[in-house]
Amino acid sequence: MADYSITITNQSNEPQEFLLFQNLPVPNGIPSEQVFTNVYQYSGKIVNGEQSSTTFSIAKDYFAIYGSGKSSPDGKVRITTADSRSITLGPNGSYRALSTFDDKISPKWDEAFAEGKKTDTPGAFTIKTDTTFQYPNPKNIYIGCGAKDETGKVIPIQTWPAKGGQSVVMYPVVKFFIATGSSLPGTGVKANSLGDVLQIDFTTANLKEANFIYNSNGGYKADGTDPTQYGIKWQIGSVRT
Repeated sequence: MADYSITITNQSNEPQEFLLFQNLPVPNGIPSEQVFTNVYQYSGKIVNGEQSSTTFSIAKDYFAIYGSGKSSPDGKVRITTADSRSITLGPNGSYRALSTFDDKISPKWDEAFAEGKKTDTPGAFTIKTDTTFQYPNPKNIYIGCGAKDETGKVIPIQTWPAKGGQSVVMYPVVKFFIATGSSLPGTGVKANSLGDVLQIDFTTANLKEANFIYNSNGGYKADGTDPTQYGIKWQIGSVRT
């Protein structure tokens, strides 16, 4: 069952494709230029019309992940989840550890090292790599945070190249943005390169759904009652990282 939903009705002059991203803050200790915001969900082609829409269903369940990145023909990197561990957010949050001890290439969860460790910071969890990690890695390993799509598949939503000796505190937040485009889930982008996008913040919301219209001017407007009346903040603009 979805915790949040965002519906976009395409009332522009032509078919559109929409991308959903989750807008996590850049983790401390990782240079922002190394951090990908990954496509969370992709709408497919939505024809234009008064009632032609797509709904993004969002679950508030998060995962520590690792996976491999592969370059696509358009030069972008798509990261697929190789393995994941569910997490809880602090205080008393999860602490997940990874090691490549066996072959210095392939990550494995180091349950013994993580046992008994917690993340005290409210709203956060920790993911750690040991010093056995190589960089660059022949398998092009990325680590980060994932979330389930409506099929139950864990999709990377924020990732960076895995390096040895990292201890990173992550803060999943219920802030999202929507752009037009045709990239598949897991594709990494630099959020501030997308130009003006629809930004939606459910942090103070007392309603878990928001409806918008994409119009013929290439902009967005509320569909029906303005979501701000329900504590949902939204704006159109470039994403700051």
